[in-house]
This record gives sequence, C-alpha cells and structure tokens, in this order.
Amino acid sequence: MNRLTPKQEKFCLKYVETGNASEAYRQAYNARGMKPETVNRSAFELLENRKISARVAELQKENARLSVVRRGDILSRLKSYFGFDIRNVLSVKDGMITVKDSELWDAETAMCVEAVEAKQDGTIKITTISKQYTINRLCAMCGYDAPAKHQLNFNELSDEEIDIIAQSIANTDTEA
Repeated sequence: MNRLTPKQEKFCLKYVETGNASEAYRQAYNARGMKPETVNRSAFELLENRKISARVAELQKENARLSVVRRGDILSRLKSYFGFDIRNVLSVKDGMITVKDSELWDAETAMCVEAVEAKQDGTIKITTISKQYTINRLCAMCGYDAPAKHQLNFNELSDEEIDIIAQSIANTDTEA
C-alpha cells in the first residue's frame, strides 16, 4: 500500500482523536484563511480517499484493541450502580443522618459516589450515581428499549381492520 504523506497521517491521527474531520484538517493542514465550507469539503474529500479511510479504520481498530474498557466492563459497572445501597454510605437513626467514614466504604461503594461536598453551614452533600440514569443505560445497552417488531399479514385482515391501522398510522404521523 502507498504510504501516506506526513500531513495525511496527521489528519488520520487527529480525526481518530477528535472524531471531527474539519478539526482534523485544520490541525494537519494550513487552513488559515480558508472558509469553513472549504475546510469541510477538503476534509470530506480526504475521508473519501481509500488510503486515508483504510488508515483511519486501522487506527480505530487498534484503539479498540488497546481500549481497557470493554462492553462487559461497562455493564459490570452499571450493575454495581444498579445494586448500590445508600446504607453503605450513611445511616439514619431517630431522624439523624450519620455519614459513615469513607475509609470503611468498599471499592464498589466508593465508585457509586460521584461527589462529597462540605458546605459552609457544616452540612455534607453526597451525590451518588443516578439510579434512573443507570436503568436507562442498562436498558439501552441490553436492547430492552429496542422497538418491538410486529409482522402483519394484510392478506389475513379485513378491510375494516386495515382502515383502523391506516388511521392509527395517520394520527401518529400528525402528532409527531
């Protein structure tokens, strides 16, 4: 395969780093004085180049291979957040809240605490990972939010049933 020029290689590296072709172009080439549209077009043309796109794919594959965070790691972390029990951080007795010494928290509990803030009035604010966020991410990653697929055989439906479905679709389109 033909080698890339140093500027092309820099473009590839910056594109993989930033995810933005125009920004990568600005960093790799002298784009001062160029209109944004010209930068965008030039960056797009570079990405259309077979050598460039192959190099970008190669760099992305290498990044994925070297990445220490995998899907299983993320799911495991989300599972920890999902199972987080606030009683590992504090206790409530007779209406009094007592924060447990953070040195007694296990590593999993500590990772579920986003921030601890000492306020000027002497109170402590503890921010934990959102359960709703965790549920949303787990559902998205596991595909639970994927739309249900239904197959209809219109040959088996009456004209009246087809009219009801068509009306329902029309109403949905006008609401969007």
